[in-house]
Amino acid sequence: AAPPLRSRARRAPAATMYYDLDDILAEEEKVSAVTNITATRLGFLDPASDEEDLVAATKVDMPIWLARALSAKHMVTLRPPTYLSDKFKDHLTAGPLALNLRDYSPFFYKAGLSVAQSVRSEAILDILRQTYSGERFNQIMDWAFNSCDEDITHFTKNLTHTEQRLFDSGFRTREQVGLWRGGDAKDKYYIASGLKRRRLEG
Repeated sequence: AAPPLRSRARRAPAATMYYDLDDILAEEEKVSAVTNITATRLGFLDPASDEEDLVAATKVDMPIWLARALSAKHMVTLRPPTYLSDKFKDHLTAGPLALNLRDYSPFFYKAGLSVAQSVRSEAILDILRQTYSGERFNQIMDWAFNSCDEDITHFTKNLTHTEQRLFDSGFRTREQVGLWRGGDAKDKYYIASGLKRRRLEG
């Protein structure tokens, strides 16, 4: 079974929340939001307007972290991105392996989870679960454990950041098993991942 999707935030003793770099980058993804009120001196958020104030009912793009904060105060209504819509779910049902999720968002799962929590959408959570734990997960694991002699960059280049980490974890496990059995899968890992090893000089 696929490992669960969850935030990697850790609570520090002083009640300060520390996030890993992936969480920070995912929260920088842009989403659309519609203003519920007129925001004084925030007209610069709308590049199509020369007004000093951001008037109500204006659609603007902003980072997820900002949209979440303003949505919590009912200042904006967050609009989920198209890749978390019912239409996308139809594409997912038709063929999840054919979708290049990285083109939609490198942080498809983390950004999607953040949006789903903000708008409290069970439908979006269903999309994320269906995508993460279905055919794509099985294929990633298959390539991770059985692609030592193949160049699969055509496959790995389409993976989201979460999926790439999942692939790397599986391949390293395969590498360790190979070394334990007396083989040498290390160089093959870099070939399959499309990475180039750097030679240390001196």
